[in-house]
Amino acid sequence: MSDLRFQKLTPTSNVDLNVYEEGFEFIFSNDDIRNIAVSGPYSSGKSSLLESYKKKYPQKTFIHISLAHFTNENKDNEEKEIKDSETVIEGKILNQLIQQIPIENIPQSNFRIKRTTGTNYNGYWAMGIVAFIGMLLFVLNYGKYCTWINEMNSAVWNYEWLRKFMFFLASPFGWVLSVLCIVVIACLGLYNLLNIQTNKNIFKKISVQGNEIEIFEDSQNSYFDKYLNEVLYLFENSKADVIVFEDIDRFENVQIFERLREINMLTNCRLQQHEEEEKVLRFFYLLKDDIFITKDRAKFFDYILPVVPVLDSSNSYNKIKEFFVGSTVEEKLNDRFLKGLALYIDDIRVLKNIYNEFVIYYERLKKIDLDPNRMLALVTYKNLFPRDFADLQLNKGFVHAIFSNKEKFCCKEIERINNEIQELEERIKNSEDELSISSQELDDIREAKYKRACGNFYSNPDESFTKWQKEQLPIRKQAVEDRAIDTQQLLEKQLKELKKQKKRISGWSISQIINRDNIDMIFQITTTNELGDVTDYNQIKKSEYFNLLKYLIRNGYIDESYSDYMTYFYENSLTLNDKTFLRSVNDKKAKEYSYNLDSPLLVVSNLIPEDFLQEETLNFDLLEYLLGSENNKEYLGNLAIQLQEKMQLEFISQYFALNEKRVEFVRWLNKQWTGLFSYAYKGRKLSKEFLFLYSLYSVAYCSIDVLTEMNEEQVFSYFISNQEDFLIDSDCATDQMIDKLIDLDIKFETINPQSNTSLLTGVYENNLYVINATNIRLFLSFAYQIDEKIIQGHIMTVIMSKKDQPLCEYVCSNLNNTIEIINAMSTEGVDDDEEIILYILNSEQVNEETKEMYISLLKTVLHDLSKVMDANCRDDLLNRHLVDESAENICEYFSKQSLTEVLIRFINEISNELDFSLVDYDENIIQQFAEYIQASNKIVDTHYRSIVSAQGKVLTDFSTMDLDESKVKILIDECKLQMNISNLRHLRQCYPDCVLHFIEKNLSEYCEMMAQKYIEIDEVEEILTWDILKIEDAKRLIDILPTTLKVIEHDYSDDIIVYILGKCFSEDEFIPLLEKFFLYSAKVQNAIIELSDSRMNKVVESMENIDFNILKKILTSDNIQHTNKVILLCEIIKKYKPDRIKEALIIAGYEEVSKLLDNKTRPRISANNEHKQLLNALKDNRFIISYEFNEKSGIYSYTRSTKKRNDLPPEFL
Repeated sequence: MSDLRFQKLTPTSNVDLNVYEEGFEFIFSNDDIRNIAVSGPYSSGKSSLLESYKKKYPQKTFIHISLAHFTNENKDNEEKEIKDSETVIEGKILNQLIQQIPIENIPQSNFRIKRTTGTNYNGYWAMGIVAFIGMLLFVLNYGKYCTWINEMNSAVWNYEWLRKFMFFLASPFGWVLSVLCIVVIACLGLYNLLNIQTNKNIFKKISVQGNEIEIFEDSQNSYFDKYLNEVLYLFENSKADVIVFEDIDRFENVQIFERLREINMLTNCRLQQHEEEEKVLRFFYLLKDDIFITKDRAKFFDYILPVVPVLDSSNSYNKIKEFFVGSTVEEKLNDRFLKGLALYIDDIRVLKNIYNEFVIYYERLKKIDLDPNRMLALVTYKNLFPRDFADLQLNKGFVHAIFSNKEKFCCKEIERINNEIQELEERIKNSEDELSISSQELDDIREAKYKRACGNFYSNPDESFTKWQKEQLPIRKQAVEDRAIDTQQLLEKQLKELKKQKKRISGWSISQIINRDNIDMIFQITTTNELGDVTDYNQIKKSEYFNLLKYLIRNGYIDESYSDYMTYFYENSLTLNDKTFLRSVNDKKAKEYSYNLDSPLLVVSNLIPEDFLQEETLNFDLLEYLLGSENNKEYLGNLAIQLQEKMQLEFISQYFALNEKRVEFVRWLNKQWTGLFSYAYKGRKLSKEFLFLYSLYSVAYCSIDVLTEMNEEQVFSYFISNQEDFLIDSDCATDQMIDKLIDLDIKFETINPQSNTSLLTGVYENNLYVINATNIRLFLSFAYQIDEKIIQGHIMTVIMSKKDQPLCEYVCSNLNNTIEIINAMSTEGVDDDEEIILYILNSEQVNEETKEMYISLLKTVLHDLSKVMDANCRDDLLNRHLVDESAENICEYFSKQSLTEVLIRFINEISNELDFSLVDYDENIIQQFAEYIQASNKIVDTHYRSIVSAQGKVLTDFSTMDLDESKVKILIDECKLQMNISNLRHLRQCYPDCVLHFIEKNLSEYCEMMAQKYIEIDEVEEILTWDILKIEDAKRLIDILPTTLKVIEHDYSDDIIVYILGKCFSEDEFIPLLEKFFLYSAKVQNAIIELSDSRMNKVVESMENIDFNILKKILTSDNIQHTNKVILLCEIIKKYKPDRIKEALIIAGYEEVSKLLDNKTRPRISANNEHKQLLNALKDNRFIISYEFNEKSGIYSYTRSTKKRNDLPPEFL
């Protein structure tokens, strides 16, 4: 690691106080708040919070008393600790309190405090005692000293100052000074002794007449009770603002809080009595939340300051990541592992210590490239289970028991797999042996067995049936269901997978063995020693971190290689390089493939065959060694299994590229993994360059048997077939190469023209290529010596011109494919010879689509359609007018395929007129064709007319109902419809617009055959207008009409009109005829006037609509009776002016009567009935007043009117 940043386990002092600061201010501002609980879980940051506050407010004095208590694994000791816990706590409090109070503050304390005294202090006292003793001896022996000094020889004194000092002491003044020194030293010693006795009470016992009396009696009370005054004295003189009790809750002794609350109260009382300034001593208790029940908490403490934990399982991951930020190992640690680890660790101190130990271990052991994740896992295990970790180093303990029983777990797993295999094999066998084909059939069998077992309706089935139904029937039903193809394949697949798993399980690690089914069994392991003592490891299993240990083992973070993470590595015959590689195999952390091995032999000797089933053994040096050794078949076999199961294509590609033992590698790999090439190609996992070289080496150096297995899915041959450079060069003999290509059924899609000539010839002669445009061009050039561009449009003609060439034979045997290719090549069309065209079109090899495409490109027109046998080709040829537009070809097509849309379209698109007058073909076919044409609407009228005219027959009983009118008219024009009642009726019913045309073309026949029961008035009305109609035929038709005819708005001739007016005139037209009188000829007018004689009443009634000139015509006509004329004149007198009346009377021959209207004359009017009627009319209309018959004269006498008539209608005035 680039930067060794260790984490301290002590509290930090840089916590952001935030709201806590206000809480502390509240506490210190209220003197009655003296017992304060700072509560929170372990490692929640309580101590760090206080340290941060102390740092910010240094004027506050804190004394910390740590009561850390750790569990002892010895049960007896633990029980004893619980019994004596209260005394222990009190003793710890006093000991720590005494040690933290300056001794000068508690001089009267009776508790002995060991202090380190200075060397000067002890030296002074030693010198003082020696001086005291010396001076005391000097004073007591002063006389002797003086005698001795006087007797001393002066030669003895080497130093003058010594001589003077010695003589000074012998003087009286020296003696007095010595006495004074003795007195001073004695006073100082006595003072210190009295002071010590007063403060320390060093004399606890006194002896009186042989009896010892202890100053303080022994008591069974606690320290606080026994030394209450001392305790209060210590707290009172501590000069502290706060006494902090840390970890006091670990003893789980509630009584100590009552003691401390009492001490706090007494101490504060004494402080108030002795201190001049009021001072409060507060007790802070750092404890977990669950030490009291709710009511007790609030009752005991004056204030509770809760601490929000700085770390729990939800955020410990972030803390772990923070520790490793910036280190070289950060990228190597698995995020998923760290997140999993964080879920179990919620203690910041534990987390920090794990990190610190990991740093040390990693730095010391990184030389052999260990997995940092496994190392971190082992360090975590060491911190959470230190005793078991120590046992693991001695090959014992819980974790060691799990790994040492790995073989036992493997056997149980194999046993489970064997059971599953047996179950699957039984299911497969049952499905094969089962005779029933469906569940329904089994139900029928059950029903039959039930009836047989019951015997009658009311009895219960016997025991054998019940047993069969319970045991055999479900098995048989399962067997029927398993017979489904999909289910069979699934069972076979599961069976194969289980067998493969069983084979590999012996090489599994403990983490691979553990699964949902056996995890509880494995981690509930116990061990038994030689004496039969069972170790159940309950202390570990009960630990709150036991699940973490299971997580580390289950996920392989602690595995069989744990010993490598616990000790140093020392090189011997195995080099560090090779050891690192072996380490990577054990850690399942693969090295690069090119990792250099110093001694592959030694590496292999340290591996087992199962190791080669994992990817960490993929190494170029290792594989090269194994390929060159004949004693490692099992290793190579497992390596091949690994390459196949894990699809290690990248390794294969890289090793092949090294060109080391390439031939041996290809032979070995193809034999072991025949499906490699297919998988790599289909999955596009390897480069085309690799596949090309690999396939080339495979064909060149592998046996045909191996190549055949490789080509089971035809992928290998397909790939080679698409490699145009495959024949350029080869180290393999040509014959062998061609033989292998033949066996593989290679068909080259394209071939490089620069290919080896021998190989190219072999490919050409053995048809080892695909017929396509490129290859056709190649072999036309190679074998025919012809450039394809020169023969564009008639390639097939050229190819088939040389029947002995392999290309011609190959093309004829693959005609359809060839024609498809030539179609694609012939961009400007095909103009093959007619013989070749007919060969292609009549070939059964060529499919319809290909023929159709070929015909679409044809330019050659065929002369004789009868030579084309394929009906679809006939259609295509006609569609494209690639046959002569002759009547013979049309009849030929019709004879084979009738009148199809294709033939109709072909005929309609012929621009020239068809000549069917002289057709060299079967008459029956021609007649049949003509009949089809006559009944068809789809032929254009031009060709319809020419065909019908030449070959159509006369239809005597025409019954076609949906023929176009134009076609019917052609039949009429070409006299192909006989005039008879049947045809006429059919035309009237289905083709009414063609009836008149039919009649017109056959008028004489129509008139001759027509009778009253067949005649149609509408037809006759139209026929009578025709100029070609003879008057005799017209009269005949009019005579047989059962009804009247109208002449108005019909363009009849005058003769016909006159005949109609005389024969079958319609009365409704009389007045309209009078109105249109002058539109007709004189001949017709006379006929109309003749009609008026018998219809005078109608004339009179409609006079206002009749022109006066017409009335005059009637009055002058000799064909009108006089009585009718009088009737008309009477009406005229009534409605017209005198002038018109007069004119009418004169015209009608009644001149004398007209004179009555002239006052200048006196007409003589003879007496008769006609005159009488006229006079009555004149009288009624006031032209005369009266008249009477004069018998004498025989005439009428009359009296004229003198008044003019003015009451006439305007139209008559």
